[in-house]
Amino acid sequence: MSAVLVASDGWDRPGTAMHGYARDVVASARLVGVDAIPGPLQNFSDGRRFGGTMSPVLRCFLTGYTNPDGRLVHNTGWPPNGRRGAKVVTFHDLWAFRDPDPVAFLRRAAYKAMARRARVIAADSAFTKEEVRRRIGTPFGEKTLVVPIPVAPPASSAATAKDVDVLWVGVDLPRKGLGEFLRATRTFPDLSVTVRWTPIRPAAPAPHLAAMLEPSRRPNLVHVPGRLSEEELGTLYARSRCIVSTSTYEGFHMPIMEAYLRGVAIVVPAEEPYLGMYGEAAGVHYYDRSVRNGRTLESAIRAAVADRIFTPSQTIRTWVSFRNVGEILRAAYESAART
Repeated sequence: MSAVLVASDGWDRPGTAMHGYARDVVASARLVGVDAIPGPLQNFSDGRRFGGTMSPVLRCFLTGYTNPDGRLVHNTGWPPNGRRGAKVVTFHDLWAFRDPDPVAFLRRAAYKAMARRARVIAADSAFTKEEVRRRIGTPFGEKTLVVPIPVAPPASSAATAKDVDVLWVGVDLPRKGLGEFLRATRTFPDLSVTVRWTPIRPAAPAPHLAAMLEPSRRPNLVHVPGRLSEEELGTLYARSRCIVSTSTYEGFHMPIMEAYLRGVAIVVPAEEPYLGMYGEAAGVHYYDRSVRNGRTLESAIRAAVADRIFTPSQTIRTWVSFRNVGEILRAAYESAART
């Protein structure tokens, strides 16, 4: 039996996506007999553009994990907060290699260091695996394994009134495309629109977004700022007819998957990783950023709102199940232990 320390900077931040992901990795591994335990790491990102990146990266290069039992270490958090000694590392995306911000070179250095040290790289989609090969190098792609993000089946509950036509969930990053979503839904005064916008740093939205979120300008728009508990977010999904992704580059795709598994129609770009994950499954509505074929964001939203009740794909449900993810993780840990 493998003995694994699941290290993450999310353990000290309950309610965040990284905390939930680390928790579910532990649960998935334990389900298939792996002796997995949490390994908390302090989250050192303090929000400063340079100092908030430099400190975690220095720790990534210079410090190790507290691991008195000598367990195999799987780091599931964001790589700049990783340490020396992780034999399995999770890469959710490789945006650092596309980020035009000059400071991103520090994050790229941390990714490369963790990739070199790891015996197995866990990518949460085939798209991210290909990104590892292209951005870091073919040898690293060869030791990358696709490990889906585990998603617990939604709890059965009484039918919830669908009082939200269109939902957008995301953080305050330009690549998430909130402005694009707000511009598109401005043409839908007859639909109720909800935005759950989460700040990464303790700040208000950018001025142009704040103006677009102003209730006096959009009486049909509800802005839910800050974080929601998993229960609150689940209720919001249940109340929604569709959820929309306008991200220009996606890695950690949890909100879309969580909503889809609840039978909520999804509107996503006709791009990876969505094409590879959802294919032609019912309830999935693609749009193209180029309007040449008429598959616009607006038309996809209209189609999704009008979508009939559908059953989420059993193939997708199995793919993200704790059992399947646990089996893949166990194979990854056994491979890392042998190498």
